[in-house]
Amino acid sequence: MPPQIDHERLLLTLGILAVLVVAYSIVIVQQILLGVFVVLVLGLVYLFFVLLQLLDRIATALEAIAEQRRE
Repeated sequence: MPPQIDHERLLLTLGILAVLVVAYSIVIVQQILLGVFVVLVLGLVYLFFVLLQLLDRIATALEAIAEQRRE
C-alpha cells in the first residue's frame, strides 16, 4: 500500500511553487500567460493525486465488502 499523501503539505508546496512561478514569469520573463499555464498544470497535478487517493480508498472499501460477503 502506498504511503498516504498529506494534503495540507502538498497543497502548501504547490501553492508556494505557484507563487514563485508567477513571480518569475512576471518579473523575469515578463510573460504572465506562461505563469498561468504552469499554475494550471500544478493544479491538475494536485487534482490527479487527489483522484488517485480517492480511487485507492474506493478499491479498499470494495475489497472489504467482498471479504465480508465471503465470510
